[in-house]
Formats: sequence, C-alpha cells, structure tokens
Amino acid sequence: MIIFLHTISTIIMASIIIIMQWIHYPFFKHLDKSTFSQSMAFHQHRIAWVVIPVMLTELITGILIAINQWSTFPLLNLLNITSLVIIWIQTTIQMPQLHGKLLTQFSDAQISYLVKTNRIRTTLWCLRALYWSYISLHAIYYI
Repeated sequence: MIIFLHTISTIIMASIIIIMQWIHYPFFKHLDKSTFSQSMAFHQHRIAWVVIPVMLTELITGILIAINQWSTFPLLNLLNITSLVIIWIQTTIQMPQLHGKLLTQFSDAQISYLVKTNRIRTTLWCLRALYWSYISLHAIYYI
C-alpha cells in the first residue's frame, strides 16, 4: 500500500511540475506588469495548498519504503532518497528565492532563469514517476 501511495504522489507531482514547466512559468512573461507582484503572490499562496500535502506524502512514504526495504533494494532506495533530497532542497531553498525576487518586480530574465532551473525538478519527478509506475505495475503483476 505504501508503494502505491508513493507512486500516486510521485505521478501527481510529475504532472504538476510538467504543467508548471511548460505552461505556467513561461506564462509569467505574459502577465500584466502592473499587477505582476499580486499575481505572483496569488500563485505562491494557491500552489502551496496543492503541492505541500502531495510532497509531504511523497517524502514520508519514500522514507518508509527506504526504512522497510533498504536491505532488499539498497541501490534503488538510495536513488529514491537522493532524488527526493535534491527535489526538496531545490523546492525549499532555491525556488523560494527565485519566486521572492519575482514578488518584488517583473523580470523577464528572472522568469527565464526560473524555467531553466526548474528543469532539474521536472526531470527528476518525471524519471521518478516512470520508475515508480514500473515498480507498482510489477508489484501488481506479482501479487
């Protein structure tokens, strides 16, 4: 059950990050500059309500999987935990700084940098979604 919850939360985050990367962040360049700061504040407040519960679920279930199955799959658990740590560091340290700069003023260069930097999270979450989908399908097949 934990594996399936982890897989679902990872797929949800991969889906969200793809939308953010390909649609939402690039769209920032087209927002009205006179209300840009308010738009950014709205975005940050609303997106937090969506991603925080899912990211916490993914993190907690990832840790539980690692604790319960480390000896069986040490390399896979190491990759899983490492990718989660990278995602969390970027999400909690780097991204708030980038978004914070955009809260104060519109910057085309800052938005481009946000899109470029977000590729790391997008890539990791997509790879994780593929990996955990495979693991879950494999688990269903052998149940």
